[in-house]
Amino acid sequence: AKGFYEPLGLGIGGLMLYLSHHLWQGGDWFLVEEIVIGALFALWFLRRTYRQYVLTLQEALSKRFMAAEDLAVPDEAVHAVLKNLQSDKPKEVINAIEWLVANRPKSVSSDRLYRYVTELVVHSNERIRVKALDIADQLKVKLKPAQLRMMILHDSEVSVREKAAFVLSKDSESAAVEFLYHDDLVVRKGALLGLLTTHPEQAQGQTALKAMLQSEQVKSQLAALDIVKELGLSTHSKLIGEALKQPDPAVVMSAIETAGRLKDPALTEQVARLLNEKIYWRQAARSLAKLEAIPVLAALETSTNSLLVTQRVIATAGQMQSEEAHALLVEMVQRPDVTVRTSALQALRNYPNARGKAAVFEQLLKEEFLLAQRLLHATNETDLSTDFKNSLNYEQEVLIQRIFGLLMQQYDQEAILSTQASLLHSSRERRANSLELLQNVVPRQVYASLHVLLDNVADADKIRLMDAQLGASTAIGSIKDYILQQGTRYFTDWTIRLALRGIPLETLFQYPDLRLMSHSSATATVSITERVMVLKNTELFAETPENVLSSIAPIMREVSYHEGQTIFDKGDLGTSMFVIYDGEVGIYDGKVQLATFGRGDVFGELALLDTEPRSAGVVALSDVQLFRIDQGDFYDLMDERGEVLRNIIKILCQRIRTQNTKLRQLSTK
Repeated sequence: AKGFYEPLGLGIGGLMLYLSHHLWQGGDWFLVEEIVIGALFALWFLRRTYRQYVLTLQEALSKRFMAAEDLAVPDEAVHAVLKNLQSDKPKEVINAIEWLVANRPKSVSSDRLYRYVTELVVHSNERIRVKALDIADQLKVKLKPAQLRMMILHDSEVSVREKAAFVLSKDSESAAVEFLYHDDLVVRKGALLGLLTTHPEQAQGQTALKAMLQSEQVKSQLAALDIVKELGLSTHSKLIGEALKQPDPAVVMSAIETAGRLKDPALTEQVARLLNEKIYWRQAARSLAKLEAIPVLAALETSTNSLLVTQRVIATAGQMQSEEAHALLVEMVQRPDVTVRTSALQALRNYPNARGKAAVFEQLLKEEFLLAQRLLHATNETDLSTDFKNSLNYEQEVLIQRIFGLLMQQYDQEAILSTQASLLHSSRERRANSLELLQNVVPRQVYASLHVLLDNVADADKIRLMDAQLGASTAIGSIKDYILQQGTRYFTDWTIRLALRGIPLETLFQYPDLRLMSHSSATATVSITERVMVLKNTELFAETPENVLSSIAPIMREVSYHEGQTIFDKGDLGTSMFVIYDGEVGIYDGKVQLATFGRGDVFGELALLDTEPRSAGVVALSDVQLFRIDQGDFYDLMDERGEVLRNIIKILCQRIRTQNTKLRQLSTK
């Protein structure tokens, strides 16, 4: 309102002065008349402006946007807030009382504020009652014990009973003891929390808490863990350790979160071992990040010698901001494994430039450009299959992304990120143009070499230009021989597999350090290569590089159904996607068959990203063999391989756009 009416009023006032000065030719009476009319006009605008300001102010305060010192008319703000206290919208009432407590305006005395809080304690809305009890505790407003007891024993809302028990027990030790073994678990929890907040060593409270932790009831254990976490009661570390071994996932999850608050060395090591567990590792990573337990993480990573654990340690260190975590990531980015280096570079994005480690990143950058030069020279080889060339193109693309990650550790991070984002959205013909922002940011040789990789020119020209920057290539032997020599130091698993095709078995002894990831389980009957081909031939994954698909293949579980067997019903929660390897299935809405799917078709794909009820049922029309991809496994894969997530999101977005286009076409008919 102020931004609109104030300039308008000044403009009109200026216009009136101009007209009176240049156009007035009458007598004094006309001047008086002009002044009166102008004053009335100005008053009308002022009243209109003020009303608009008050309305805007009230709306802003209802959303808690403004502080008292930011207001042009503080008294009017208080009036608007007090009016919101009578609102029938709980959010407005809660925001109003929070604003009064936070700003404590002079026109509202403490007694008056306490009266408002007391009145809201008996409000009809449970959210407002809980907030009023919370503020009463915060302001030390003495509520009547009888009133609190009434709420504890008779309020219909769980959260209100718990908060009332907390407030009463915090102020009265005898009242707290009375409710320590109440039948209502939330009352016990509130009473214990209130008692131990003011009397952490109170014997009866500690005994009751220990009993809850040792209870066989999951709800009691969860309530006790919440209390320990809230108050940071390290005296119960041993019992928290026992909770970490419980069979119930909810108890273990809560115990992991609680351990993240206690800073107990034994608990920290126990939580670190849970990085091995599929269900718990994310929660364990969050707790370990809060504890900044770098020595424990480093020891775990060294002792397990597992790529999976190493990647999860990297993900954990990436959530920290400590010098120790940064040092660990810098050490890992120098590891002779491309997967580890890529993960470490991704985690380092959360840190500022590593100025003290410039030599490390310059050496890594040099190695990446030499690898790029070797890949460019491979285009001269004439005996490479189309699949192999596509795989090398993928290796070059991820190499470029690693180069950007290394540059971020040395130069202007915003400029690097902007260039990288522009690059991802540019056509192949204009990719090199995206580098213009870096021309004065990175060294000339780095800029020129990167420009060569991105420029849309013939391969022979790229080789010539890259050799001009880096010197003549000294590579000896074929690209396949080079890949098998370097192995996972520079190349992904799929590229190595392709390089192995046609290699005599006795030749493999020339590459003693070569290793491939173990993908297949003992019960698997379909090879990794065939699984990749099945995925590639589906509509969903047709545009996804085989290198990415090879990381999905290991989590494809083989399942079989007999003719007539139901795979899932309409309304079932979806947690898996299916790919048909052999046979046919029918898609049903009740008894109506909507479609028939066969080999290479995919169904249930949205369940990979969101657990929602199935929109249709699926029944086997013949004996079928399927690949099932579970949501949990897919989430783990997305954490480890960011390109999988990017490809899936891209594919699903394309499908949504296609559907929208079809809907628009139908609407115009």
